[in-house]
Amino acid sequence: LMAFDQDRKPVGGKGRCKNVGKNEKTETDGQKSFQVQLDSIGDFYPGSPTIYWNVLKNDHLTELYYRLYSRLGIPLAQKLYQPHVTVAREISEHRLVLVKEQIASYLPREKFFASSLDLMTPLVNERWVSVRTFPFKGFSDNPPMI
Repeated sequence: LMAFDQDRKPVGGKGRCKNVGKNEKTETDGQKSFQVQLDSIGDFYPGSPTIYWNVLKNDHLTELYYRLYSRLGIPLAQKLYQPHVTVAREISEHRLVLVKEQIASYLPREKFFASSLDLMTPLVNERWVSVRTFPFKGFSDNPPMI
């Protein structure tokens, strides 16, 4: 949920980026868990050779995304926000269609309850890693049956 420039430096923020953890904690302290549904397969090709499992439109997730950007004082990314779960990376164009066709039938519409938010950062090799987890408040041990 962070915006980075071409040199992988956080953009905007007037010093708020120094307090990313504090700002994210403030936003997630009042956030209750919410249901997320995974749907179709998509890709970011040719911009990025990545195949993903699309998250269906979710008002809770979208509102959290906008609140975090606003609190951090970071301008929204130029691209449309696309919540997703990465399935494959660094895949060649000629294998893209083949892989999508082979995995699509194995990925049913899954539902789960999001109970936390992870602060992610890119590494030099373009991999992303979690540096801190912010649990949502109000998650019950027995979420409603889906």
